[in-house]
Amino acid sequence: MLKNLCCEIQHDLEALKEYVESDTNYYLAPAFFDIQVNGYNKVSLDDGVTTEKLEQIAESVLEDGVSVFIPTLITSEPRVLIESLRATREFMKLYPGVVPGLHLEGPFICEEKKGIHNGNLIRKFSSDDLKTVLEYSDTIAYMTIDPSAFDEVFLQILLNQGIKLSLGHTNASYTDARRVIDQGLNLASHLYNAMAGMKDARQPMALEAILDSKSVYASIICDGLHVAYPLVNIAKKLLGEKLILTTDALSAAGVKNASQFISFKFAGKTIYNDLVHGCTDEHDVLAGSRITMLDAIRNYIKNCGATPEEAVYAAAIAPRKAFNITEQRDYVVLTEDMKLVKVLDI
Repeated sequence: MLKNLCCEIQHDLEALKEYVESDTNYYLAPAFFDIQVNGYNKVSLDDGVTTEKLEQIAESVLEDGVSVFIPTLITSEPRVLIESLRATREFMKLYPGVVPGLHLEGPFICEEKKGIHNGNLIRKFSSDDLKTVLEYSDTIAYMTIDPSAFDEVFLQILLNQGIKLSLGHTNASYTDARRVIDQGLNLASHLYNAMAGMKDARQPMALEAILDSKSVYASIICDGLHVAYPLVNIAKKLLGEKLILTTDALSAAGVKNASQFISFKFAGKTIYNDLVHGCTDEHDVLAGSRITMLDAIRNYIKNCGATPEEAVYAAAIAPRKAFNITEQRDYVVLTEDMKLVKVLDI
């Protein structure tokens, strides 16, 4: 028996016949969309994006049910940023629909909330940066930003030109965050993490502005390490269909045998791939995650009270709505316990 989750399929369903007629229960769902991928299966993007790396990641994430992903470049030197944009543009021409563009996570962020990012490379947004962003506007999926890194005129130009901005790695107050939200910012990066929350009951901050918004989609890393599950549940109740599951995957994600990949380089640091504590540097700073989207979905259901429909929505439909992507080519067949059986192109 096959149960449909968040799907509208108008195609020949002969490929699904064996699941429809089976005595075992299966789910049919849209293939997933991960909006923040720093690497996967031993491939890392932190030192620069290449078409070859994107090809490898696309193949690996598809094995875990992700047919669309947004590669992420963390805070980097201008040369690496431009080279990565060029490579992403080339990949998008070769493989339409797989990557909506590159996520620039920095360098226009707050040093106090830098997390694993290299603080020496964090900087204010300049007129030269504006030229670069506008030149590659077709290649930038979104930019994670701290409002304090931008002059007001630059922010307004970017929003007017349709550049998607995401609030993250920020120490912004509620008032400052609300201002950019009201101007058109409608995305937030890895909710709770590297994000200022209220200092006391009289000082709401960026986190509260996002949770209080009716227009902002927010991604969240549901691994039990980046965010405590009760807080994920609170975000689920407040944001509803605007909460997006993401992995913030590093090169440790998707590695089948973690004991053979115990450490790796990221952001110029040695990161330890620990099954219990996650991916951290020597100072226990989290550097992203090792989970797959299937892991995130199972965690969301098991630990946050989500239904299978809600989990699939957050992993597949909500991100597509956030990025105005209407095309759905790939689907997944899942077991009742959210394990991948097959990816279908129907």
